[in-house]
Amino acid sequence: MVQKKYEAAEAILKFIIFIGWVACAIGVILFFVGISAANNASGYGSPSFLQMALAIAPGVALAFSGLIQVSIGYVGIAILEQADISRAILQAVGPEAAAASAEDASPQAVTQSSQPKAKGEPGRIYKGREIGVRNNKWVVDDIEFLTLGKAKRHIDKL
Repeated sequence: MVQKKYEAAEAILKFIIFIGWVACAIGVILFFVGISAANNASGYGSPSFLQMALAIAPGVALAFSGLIQVSIGYVGIAILEQADISRAILQAVGPEAAAASAEDASPQAVTQSSQPKAKGEPGRIYKGREIGVRNNKWVVDDIEFLTLGKAKRHIDKL
């Protein structure tokens, strides 16, 4: 089971969802009250389209707004659950996964120590093979790689 870190935010979102359902239910009630009021206001004849539209519009708008509020609340809960799951995955795989993901980042995004060196400087040595730099890309045996991690995996396959 994933430990939840955002319980307060989730409680607030559940309250927002509850208020949304209440608004939707009140909107449905207003819809039927509007139909009844339009029929009563017209006497024994049928109400005009405009009378009916004006009578049911508040109920329809409130019900629709409530449904939008409910959907936004559920999206918020899904985002919080995904954050909890992602944190649990990172804790499960440990620090070696964080190091591997840093190596897989593009040369511009990684720390200074793992960025490609300037032209003319010697490359890195990995398992006895040199990883050089050309056109801001990592190079092993004249094969260019966008990330250092991909270059190292290529050497591992050799």
